[in-house]
Amino acid sequence: MPPDYQLASSHQPLSTPAAPRSSKVKAAIGFADGRAAAEKAEAVQRKRAARTVAVHSLDAEDRGVLLSMLGIAGQEPAPSAPQPVHSPQPGAVAAWSTQGVGR
Repeated sequence: MPPDYQLASSHQPLSTPAAPRSSKVKAAIGFADGRAAAEKAEAVQRKRAARTVAVHSLDAEDRGVLLSMLGIAGQEPAPSAPQPVHSPQPGAVAAWSTQGVGR
């Protein structure tokens, strides 16, 4: 058999069957750090979503429904500023005008 096709028996295996304890501990710590970072990022994202819903919702019931749709019901942030009062568009109430009612 030509030398190109011979199996090299002098090479060490790529991985050992049982990894040393220190590498297992390092892997566990790395996994825990990654999980903690993901949970922190998710908490920030949930808080941002809840704040956005609070600003754009019409009332408390609307806010609750929207938050439950996102799966973050019960995690509403305390409003940091008074919510704007939503008034209807000027043309939206023109059909219900009270002008001329006393005639």
